[in-house]
Amino acid sequence: MYYTTVFALPLVKNKSICLPTLHEEIPAYFSIYKKLFTNEITYCFNTPEELKLFQKIYGFYPSKLSVIGMNISIPNNVGEHRGSPLQPMDFVGADHCVCPENDIAETAPYVLYIGRLDVGKKVYELIDFFLEWKNKTVNDVCLLIMGAKPTNFHSKQDVVFTGYVSDTLKYSYIQNSLFLINSSPLESFSIVIMEAWSLKKAVLVNGDSIVLKRHCERSQGGLYYTCQKSFFATMNFLMDNPTIREEMGKNGQKYVEMNYSEGVVQNKLFALVDLSNSLSNSL
Repeated sequence: MYYTTVFALPLVKNKSICLPTLHEEIPAYFSIYKKLFTNEITYCFNTPEELKLFQKIYGFYPSKLSVIGMNISIPNNVGEHRGSPLQPMDFVGADHCVCPENDIAETAPYVLYIGRLDVGKKVYELIDFFLEWKNKTVNDVCLLIMGAKPTNFHSKQDVVFTGYVSDTLKYSYIQNSLFLINSSPLESFSIVIMEAWSLKKAVLVNGDSIVLKRHCERSQGGLYYTCQKSFFATMNFLMDNPTIREEMGKNGQKYVEMNYSEGVVQNKLFALVDLSNSLSNSL
């Protein structure tokens, strides 16, 4: 849903592949996109749910398409970083805490959110849910939030903001977390969920995102919540059942390997290019 798509795609529609990365949002229903997306174009979708949404909005099933997703590759040396990439002093609730990259120390367990800190991602709702849950539990766990530090939200006890970190440290954060949470209701794929699964970590997602919900159902790699009550229930289940949580992480890794490894994605993409060329040449 970008300017470049609107103005460039019509110029190369017979020799291009369009990746809509579509999710349920107001711009998707703009008339300009209903005119833009035609059956002449070859489409690549991230998930079956994205394809269904495309059909719902634009009223046709493309002749040239494939559901491919993205290749997810994690460096082999992630396991060299042990312990949690936090210092104990980072848990005092100080405003805008910073986590140094060169000091990976053992500290309190944490669950992890990675992504933009905006209303659309429901991250502030996640913080509220988590703090309410903390008031009702004896679990010694923190919520770690990785992304741009908010200017209008002060850190609280048990909620830690890391700011931006390197990819290497990000993978270490994931690997040393209890599990990863994605609170966004609007997703067409979710790279970070696949990264967590690649590192054998279970996930907890917002069930209002049909994409994330179906990822969890197909993979058996995580749980989903739809309200505060179900958030409490799923948090308690994941915290109280470490063996099941570990199995979910392994299931997620298998799901990524079967669907989003380099070879799988490459073969699907090559097949889509061949399909696009053959159908275009027959016209």
